[in-house]
Amino acid sequence: MEYMPIMDAQSKEPLYQQLYKQLSKRIASGEIPSGTKMPSIRQLMKASGVGKNTIEAAYQQLLAGGYILSRERSGFFAAEIERWSEPVDQEEEIALFSSILKKKKGEHLTCRYNFHGSVIDTKHFPYAAWRSCMLEALDVYPEDFSFYGDDQGEWELREELSKYLRRARTLICRPEQIIIGTGLQNFSSEKAHSFRCGIIARLEQACL
Repeated sequence: MEYMPIMDAQSKEPLYQQLYKQLSKRIASGEIPSGTKMPSIRQLMKASGVGKNTIEAAYQQLLAGGYILSRERSGFFAAEIERWSEPVDQEEEIALFSSILKKKKGEHLTCRYNFHGSVIDTKHFPYAAWRSCMLEALDVYPEDFSFYGDDQGEWELREELSKYLRRARTLICRPEQIIIGTGLQNFSSEKAHSFRCGIIARLEQACL
């Protein structure tokens, strides 16, 4: 099978995705009949002018999508596409409407001074420091990232809060007595069952 793909190096869409869409569309439409031997990676490299990794990535996506089959020592072959398979044109249409209708984050909050908890001021957020802390945590506590964590909040954080409360607020509070939530509403609904009648609790709203 001879095929000359049309690649646009100036497009924001990755080259492997362009190649994938062109080939999947031809297979789904029947332009490439099922059972047809697909061009080898070397042939596509020569025809398209792109690198080996790009061709392999496109073929891997075609394999994952069920558009082609791999036969040992024989190469790739066009698969038989069921009628219920979603055509590429429809995927593009969905993506187009999504880009038009999907609201940007915070777009629904149009007040002049936005104090809503779901919107972060990216101009003042200490992204570099946050990223540095995240990378350090990944290095120091790699095994902890495979678990949900403690229901009351991470123990190490509660230890530091206990020290801070003793030092800055003259409040004696042990780590096991501290419960950390994502907000007052979440705390009230999910943590209230932890308290027994007669227990005195202090709530504090954290600020950045």
